[in-house]
Order: sequence, then structure tokens, then C-alpha cells
Amino acid sequence: MKSNIFFLLILGFVCSLTVYSQTNDPVNAPFVGTWNYQNGNQIFQLIIWEDPEPDLNDGSYCLRGHYKMIDLSSGNPTVIYKSDSDAPVGLKWPSAFIGHVFSGNIFGATFHEIHSGSSFLYGDLSIRLLDVCPTCPAKISFNLVKEKGIRFYDVGEPIISDFVVPNNIELTKQ
Repeated sequence: MKSNIFFLLILGFVCSLTVYSQTNDPVNAPFVGTWNYQNGNQIFQLIIWEDPEPDLNDGSYCLRGHYKMIDLSSGNPTVIYKSDSDAPVGLKWPSAFIGHVFSGNIFGATFHEIHSGSSFLYGDLSIRLLDVCPTCPAKISFNLVKEKGIRFYDVGEPIISDFVVPNNIELTKQ
């Protein structure tokens, strides 16, 4: 019995170290990870990580992320679109969003919709940690506000007026 309790204490300590070892700034830790929103046979997924290099201006560590949409209808998960794709000239986009945590439970970022076939719009992203029961998986709210400004289109190019990615949703940590 004592060995079981000791094992659980050690396991809990190691798990708590694991959560904070993936971030240099503990305030970022609750946001880092993979988050899912499922709507029918589709899953919208956010992958958030802490930039390993501090900001040269203030030494803080920003959060970055990518997104993808996955279709489950065929039985095999199929990626419909993803932001971690090839940019023009064969390079990879470094991230689709980048920002900082404010007041402990809000992550504010600049968002750029960059997947193939997307709007390529910019916007302000707000991710808020939601209060859930202590034994429930962590949840966040995801809200995008389109950046205001003028956009030029070529003749015959379709006019895209809003983001393709889901908006005003709640995601669960995986």
C-alpha cells in the first residue's frame, strides 16, 4: 500500500514537471498543447507551442501555433486543410498565429489564415481558458476578429469576405 502511494506521488511530481518543462514561462503552460473542436465528422485542431527563443525586446516567450481541419467521415482521418503547409517558393510557414498571454487566462495573438484555398485574411485572435471542473479536460474559447482594411483583388478572383476556419468555438485539450 505504501509503495503504491509513493509511486503515485512520484508519478504526479514527474507529470507536473513535464507540463512546465515544455515552457520557459509557466504562464504559457496551460495554453501549450493540442486542442480539438469536433463538429459532426470534422475536427478543427489547434497546435500551440512556446517559441524557444525569447523576444529580443523584452525577453518574454511568445506562443505560436498552427491549425488543421480533419475529416472523419471515411473512417480514416483525412486532413482537409492545414496551416503547416508549403508557403510560396517551397518554404514552410513558421506559424499561423503568434502572441502573448495577458492577465493569466487570455492568450492574444495575430492570426493569419494561410492554408491552401483560404481567405489569407489577418485577424486578432483571442483564446481564453475556461473554468471547468477539476477532473474535466481543459477547455478554451477561440474567437477571431477580422482585421479592418482595404483588400485588392485581381479581375476574376473570388472575393472572400470572412475566415474559412471555424470561429467562436470551444476546444478541448487532448
